[in-house]
Amino acid sequence: MSKYIRHILIALTAFLAIIIVNFALPRMLPGDPVFLLTGFDAEVLSRELYDSYYTALGLDKPLAEQFGDYLADVFGGGLGFSYRHNADVASLIADSLPATLQIVLPAIVISTLLAMWTGLTAARRPRGIADTAMTASAALLGAVPTFLAGMIMVVFFSFTLGWLPYGNLNSPGVDPGTIEGFFDRIAHLILPIATLTLATTPSKYMMIRSNAEKASEEKYVLYARSKGVDGNRLSFRHIFPNVGQPFLAMTGLNLGAMLGGSVVVETIFSVNGMGMLVSQAVGDLDYPTLQGCLTVISAFILGVTVLTDIVLILADPEIRRKSHAR
Repeated sequence: MSKYIRHILIALTAFLAIIIVNFALPRMLPGDPVFLLTGFDAEVLSRELYDSYYTALGLDKPLAEQFGDYLADVFGGGLGFSYRHNADVASLIADSLPATLQIVLPAIVISTLLAMWTGLTAARRPRGIADTAMTASAALLGAVPTFLAGMIMVVFFSFTLGWLPYGNLNSPGVDPGTIEGFFDRIAHLILPIATLTLATTPSKYMMIRSNAEKASEEKYVLYARSKGVDGNRLSFRHIFPNVGQPFLAMTGLNLGAMLGGSVVVETIFSVNGMGMLVSQAVGDLDYPTLQGCLTVISAFILGVTVLTDIVLILADPEIRRKSHAR
């Protein structure tokens, strides 16, 4: 138990470190922090505007007071102000985050279930036909960059076959609040979700397949086979509970890769989500928006990591045995 409490404390420490780095970077990087924090060039700002931004950003205050204001803004939910968008960063993220979650959450559920099922199925007969085909496919998919997979799917399913729509989350003129709008949204989500799923499934498949193959030689599995247990019952009731912990841990950590991959996916499919917001902020040198996005993404990843640790505690056979013994 102390191991997991230590993990939670490490996550909180990491989040505090990210906040400190976020605050320090625009003040430590070469150049004037006013230009970094507003995204404007020196040619654009007059002396009067420069002075007003300097005061508005609190750069005339002592560094400790600036950090206190920054903490109050972060934990107060403001997350700074984007002068490029003339809006609070928190409102920009609130508008874009739902679109990202509509892609990332289904993708992580589908990729986890798909990796679990195919990995356990392949491990039943190592080096058999199913195992060879699945492992070769996973290795091939794992070598394909996310942007290339997305472009191939767009060209094939949208432009060549015309089966699925391309771009945005709804067709022009369709009301998202209607039944037609609901199914139109589902059609628009298929390709982004499929792209992100294909990009993140192979690594999880390789892990569960390798661990399940090793576990299939354990005495408890051989004993279960001798009692006539086979197929899905053997895989999911006997093997997975004993090899699932590292798989669940990897799934939690995989969320970070998915959020990073959403930048590519949202750019390819023209989805106005958080990934697109980050991409635009990089192009516009909108540092406050980047700061806010990094803070939210870090909090999200660390929160999922802590939640994963709690799930691992509940799934730990040793902890369950101790609780039954009491």
